[in-house]
Order: sequence, then C-alpha cells, then structure tokens
Amino acid sequence: GLGEGGKVAGGGSMADGSLDAPCTDVGAEVTALDAAGCWLLVGTRTGRLQLYSDPSPSWRAPAELVADTDLAEGAATGPVEQVSVQPASGIALALRAGTVTIHQLGDLSCSAKLGEEASAFALNSSHAVLRLAVATPSCILLFRLGAVVEQLRSLPLAHGRVRKLLWHGKSLACGFR
Repeated sequence: GLGEGGKVAGGGSMADGSLDAPCTDVGAEVTALDAAGCWLLVGTRTGRLQLYSDPSPSWRAPAELVADTDLAEGAATGPVEQVSVQPASGIALALRAGTVTIHQLGDLSCSAKLGEEASAFALNSSHAVLRLAVATPSCILLFRLGAVVEQLRSLPLAHGRVRKLLWHGKSLACGFR
C-alpha cells in the first residue's frame, strides 16, 4: 500500500485490515507503482524512477533500493505518470512528460524512448514477445518489444484523447477523456 510522505509499504493482513509491513521511504511523493515477482517499480512526483527488490519472499522486510534514475530532461518537469515492471523480459517502462521510456531492469539504463505527447501505454504479454500500445493525440502506436523495438502499426483515433489503455486478450480497450 501507499503511505504518506513518500513511503511505500508492502504486505499486511487482510484478516484484520492491518498494514504491518515495514515502510520504505522513497524520498518523494509516489505517483505510480507496479510490482511483479520480487521487483517494485516506483515513479515519483519529482520525475524519479526507482527500482526496489524484496529481500524476502513475503515483502515483510524493508525493500532494498536497486536503482534510481532521474527521468527529467532539461526544463521539462513533471511526475512519472505510469510505470510497468516486466521481470520475464528484463525491462521496466515509464511514462513521463509525454514520453514512454524503456529501461533495463538491473540498472534502469534507458534503452528506448517512444511516443510524442503520449498519454498512456499498455503491455500485452500473452505473445512470445511483448506487445506495447502507446496512446498519442492522433493515434495508438503498436510496438513489438524484443531485442529491437519495432513499430508494427499506427491506429488512428476518432474519439479524442486516450487517458487509459488496457489489453484484454487480443483486444485493446481505451478510456477517453
């Protein structure tokens, strides 16, 4: 769960409604979270992307910071809006200031930047290779994420700005503003 003042807590008991796991102070207000396996990916209001690892299989110990990077570039400011961690593919993704960035899981080094004025992204891991959809003002860009990032196609939009994307099987659901 989320704590106040930029803290992230894991674990807790649903039986008694308590959150009894240790909190990890991430040093800024948390704006995006994703977790998979032993990894926790955190986006902050100040534009930082932080990767934590669970030292225990139950998330009962404080998370250990593995990597921390600043996604802010030049004068562009703003929070990290969306994150996704994909341990099977060894990557992490983040959306900030209209750009989707793809990072290597171990050190968060940036391997690709996608989309111009992007507002949301969604991943489909039901294929042997990850598929990524990135919403821009005029279209949804579809990519295949492998050793090389390959743009597959562009789907024009007729209904306005996409705020949320979700893969459901082979279909893509869009939430518009």
